[in-house]
Amino acid sequence: MTAAVGLSRRGWRVTVCERACALTGIGAGIVLAPSALRALESIGLGCDLWAGNALPGQVGLRTPDGRWLSRSDSGAVSARYGLPARAVHRRFLIDALAAALQAGVVRLGVSVTGVDDAGTP
Repeated sequence: MTAAVGLSRRGWRVTVCERACALTGIGAGIVLAPSALRALESIGLGCDLWAGNALPGQVGLRTPDGRWLSRSDSGAVSARYGLPARAVHRRFLIDALAAALQAGVVRLGVSVTGVDDAGTP
């Protein structure tokens, strides 16, 4: 949906097909790294999401069993990139993205089974 928001704000006609019959925020939360916040800001959504909680402690990537692949102190991340990583509830993120799209752009209960690009030059 992020790509759809960005493209539609550049004048593209977009359609988001979602197999689920409803947009749900399954899971508790998602961490938005400073780069993700900057990307959202570039399409006009960053400020809405900065209200999330700044992460204390360490941030990074873990393996499925919990081992760290890479990690950084969240204060160092904030100093390096000018803003901290933020934790937001998935439902909040999905709602913000959906609200940024015009009615009818997101089509629920639709499975994509193929693409016909014959009309594309």
